[in-house]
Amino acid sequence: MDFSNSQVVIDALPNYRRVDFIPLPPRFLRLRLGVLFSVYAVLALAIGGAFTIALNFDGSPFQALLLRPQSVLFLLLAVVLMLLLALFVYAATKAIHFAVRDHDIIVKSGVFWKQEVVQPLKRVQHVEVTRGPLDKRFRLANVVLFSAGTNLSTFRIPGLDQDNAEGIRQFVLDYQMGSQDQAIQRDSNTEVSSGTREAASPDSRGGKESPADRGDSMAIGGGQSAATAPSDAATIEPPSE
Repeated sequence: MDFSNSQVVIDALPNYRRVDFIPLPPRFLRLRLGVLFSVYAVLALAIGGAFTIALNFDGSPFQALLLRPQSVLFLLLAVVLMLLLALFVYAATKAIHFAVRDHDIIVKSGVFWKQEVVQPLKRVQHVEVTRGPLDKRFRLANVVLFSAGTNLSTFRIPGLDQDNAEGIRQFVLDYQMGSQDQAIQRDSNTEVSSGTREAASPDSRGGKESPADRGDSMAIGGGQSAATAPSDAATIEPPSE
């Protein structure tokens, strides 16, 4: 077979932008923001309690420390950073989209650094659907794919609707079963074709006639000559006197 290495025309490549990406359900965004603001509430209670204790003890070193202008400025800076973090979590969650195609799954994410990951289904070793306590409360689930040759998860779709996650998992399993059936069918067809070629060949040594076959032919030919000899002799007439 001749080897060829032709150049690929870049403009003729498939356009990946034609893929219709699906956003995550809004419940996942509410879950993330709810967890974040719960942490903020705990921090606010701790800081507020520290200020209350410091104000009730006049002349304590903690009161002088917390009422310094630097401490107030640090507190305002911490509030601004927490708000920026909440905005980043909002934008990062809204940036997650996914798409399921016949032979692969695509996930794109990222706010400042965009990332698109394509997981071929042929490389998937097994698939899992994970759910935490909060995921169960919001009817969410995560799909985790493991590629062949590694025990670590290489692909993850977070915050999916529970029914969609189970559907993706079943789709991947059906794809794996279909690939196995095709491989088994391909192997059986190969065995049948090789058996047909062996049956069509008279000899495994290139189709040459074996000495035994030549001996049988000679024996058959000799028998025919012996059988026809008396018939020829009967046709000879004796000379007349």
